Amino acid sequence: MMVGGVPISMIIIGVTVIHVLSHPQCLDFRPPFEARSTLQLCGNYTDFGCCSVQDDQNLQRQYEYLRSSLSAEDWNRCHGYVREILCQSCSPYAAHIFDAERTMQARSFPGLCEDYCLEFVAACRGVVPLLDPSVAGSSLLLYDDLFCQHVGLVDVDYCYPDLLTSSFLNGELQQQKQTTEGCLCLEPVAQNLTSPVFARHAGDGSGRMFVAEQPGVVRILYPRDGRLLPTPFLDISSRVKVSRSRGDERGFLGLAFHPRFSENGRFFVFYTMRLTGDDSEEGLWNNTEDLAIPFLDHKVRVSEMRVSAASPHQADSAFERVLLEIGEPYPNHNGGEILFLDDGYLYLFVGDGGGGGDPYNLAQNKRTLLGKVLRLDVDSRPDLPYTIPPDNPFLHEQGARPEIFALGVRNIWRCGVDPGNRETGEGAGRVLCGDVGQNAHEEVDELRAGANYGWRPKEGFACFDEDTCHLPIDNEELPVHSYPHSVGKSVTGGQFYRGCESPALEGRYIYGDYVSGRLFSLEEEERGGGWTNRDLNMCGDDVCFNGLTSDYDVHILSFGQDEDGEVYMLTSPSSRPKRADGRIFKVVDPLRRGDPTDCPSSQDRERVVVNPTRPPRADNNNNNNNNQGTGGAAARAPTIQEIVVRVCNVTPAYLCHYLTQMVTHGDTGNG
Repeated sequence: MMVGGVPISMIIIGVTVIHVLSHPQCLDFRPPFEARSTLQLCGNYTDFGCCSVQDDQNLQRQYEYLRSSLSAEDWNRCHGYVREILCQSCSPYAAHIFDAERTMQARSFPGLCEDYCLEFVAACRGVVPLLDPSVAGSSLLLYDDLFCQHVGLVDVDYCYPDLLTSSFLNGELQQQKQTTEGCLCLEPVAQNLTSPVFARHAGDGSGRMFVAEQPGVVRILYPRDGRLLPTPFLDISSRVKVSRSRGDERGFLGLAFHPRFSENGRFFVFYTMRLTGDDSEEGLWNNTEDLAIPFLDHKVRVSEMRVSAASPHQADSAFERVLLEIGEPYPNHNGGEILFLDDGYLYLFVGDGGGGGDPYNLAQNKRTLLGKVLRLDVDSRPDLPYTIPPDNPFLHEQGARPEIFALGVRNIWRCGVDPGNRETGEGAGRVLCGDVGQNAHEEVDELRAGANYGWRPKEGFACFDEDTCHLPIDNEELPVHSYPHSVGKSVTGGQFYRGCESPALEGRYIYGDYVSGRLFSLEEEERGGGWTNRDLNMCGDDVCFNGLTSDYDVHILSFGQDEDGEVYMLTSPSSRPKRADGRIFKVVDPLRRGDPTDCPSSQDRERVVVNPTRPPRADNNNNNNNNQGTGGAAARAPTIQEIVVRVCNVTPAYLCHYLTQMVTHGDTGNG
């Protein structure tokens, strides 16, 4: 949201779309995963498949039930087939094997290759109705080839067991087993938002995400189901200064929840507002004359607010405790990020005051708060808005503002705090920020105490001010990455991925560019080492479907993160602060995911139930492919009544009830 945009046609050119000829997919239309421990029945699908330990246990119960339903002779002959057929729901190609991808409705029986099917039905005809009650009593079991046509697939490449020896499919499978990022998809979560500039959770275990709209409204979103509460959490739009103009950088820009928010309900906001008659340049600037600032456009306000005592879903908009206000000479370069870090202090990221090239060299001037990262203690003295942490790096430097934690920033727009690996804590505490460039370079910086990020002498790694860039810079902190304006013209800082659903993204810092719309990831080679930057490309429509998409709006406004560590991207096609065309997407790896048992964000997803269809009638010989077939063995198929009597003697009541209902509704044909 920093500067002007480009035509949408350019984003189509700039973002690479990757088409995947085939891809593993489970019955819930999500990618396979590695189970958290070895599967007992379907162990060959532990490393990369579609079954959790719980799913495997359910299949084991079905397996044991079938054992109890067959004679010892029949079981010895058929148990291998039974295991293989049951375990096809665990195959990484389950959606294909059950024809769910083509029809969006999983079949009741996996697709079997003809030779295998003929062997199976000839040896184990009596097992079929137990595996699939929908065929009980039908003429399908009278003719081997008719049954095998019924369970065949249109796309024979995916029939079992031939797919196990397919060099093409196995090559695809080996590639997807690797924990490396490939192409991505996006899951739409919310739309019709008015310039959403951040999405952040409160760390209170509620599952809520707080989405701020630039005009000054904060809404509560439940990202798992996309539910947006109708009543805003906060509405201070009457206090916020922002226009309707495209790319206006003023507005409601940041919100941070106190580390003990669930106990005290305190949160802090960062927004721009109009100057009032009570404002004085001296009060807003401190030493205005020395800084030679001729005018002010507006002011930035940072305030403490609280949750309403009446509802946890609403703030008390009547309560506002102002921490500080900073005058801004130009409409742009306000910064706006605001964070609590592990030390418990509040960090503010303030832009350089705007105008081209920092005309007053404010970012390098420690007598002003512009172009700085500030660090405040909002807890030690309840009687004061804030105090200065005792280890702030410039606390004892004469003439320097004690609030300053770092300097030399131009316009930091969004930072990501690494919560660390969920199991080891590796990476915890790293902070990366996107600092928007001037004419030639964008940069991503790592937050460090006392750092000088070099603006305006330098832009990225390059010289900007010819008069000063050759001079030494105390405590200079170079970017972890910088890219030229041929790649993008306005960096949007991102978030570290520490979720469960997309393990290939683990530890990556996902960010983008507001103008070009390109997505990137940064990964640290080792702690304190270098960083590797990669483009993140979208998969094609052959992969991003059934609730996923590869299309997004040209302007990447911001990134967010939920309590589970999943990352979200906030976009707008117009970048107009008061137009309700903003959208939120969750970043999804469609080719590999984490075990849903371990992923809170996945546990609410409904698995596609393999629903038996009504038994085909003998008079039309229906089959899955609508093909006719004749021939085969002439053995009599058991009627469904016979199946019910047999099953009800040994099976749990729920299955007996299910089969009885089939009889009650007249599905008793036997050809």
